[in-house]
Parts: sequence; structure tokens; C-alpha cells
Amino acid sequence: MSDLALDEDGNPHFNTKNNLASMPTKYIGEFYNGCVDPCDMLSGPCACGAWHHQEEWPNKLQLEVFGSISHKPTICKRKPKKETDSENK
Repeated sequence: MSDLALDEDGNPHFNTKNNLASMPTKYIGEFYNGCVDPCDMLSGPCACGAWHHQEEWPNKLQLEVFGSISHKPTICKRKPKKETDSENK
């Protein structure tokens, strides 16, 4: 558990009791889901209006926040805004 990303107060972003996970501050503004509000949750209700799940996120981010990579199938694998912008040029 000590290797997981921590928030500003030193608490892990992933709450194992309710399976909610907040977006680490350094990634706020990197992921969007069809609206102007950036994603602020990795698992659970998000500011973008979606309910996110662990398997949607890049493996690096999953390891950092959840400590493991989900092997559940997903219809999408999110990319940071920078990667998406460079692909559209």
C-alpha cells in the first residue's frame, strides 16, 4: 500500500473500502470525456458526468493509484489529452 499515489494530505487516492479512486492532482486536466470538465475520478462518479472504472485508464496510472492492472475487458482505454492532441495533428 505504501507505493500507491497519495493525495496532498498523505492519503491514498484509492479507497479499498468503497472502491472509489480520485485522480492524482498531477493528472487533472489530462483526461476529458466529451465535456469541458476534466475527469477527477478514476473509479466512481466523475465531474465529466461518467461513472469510471479502473480498466479504462492507462496501465501506468492504474499501477500508480490501484497498485495493480485490471484484466477486465473494456470498450475504451483512455489516453492523456497530450497524446490525443498529437494524434489529431
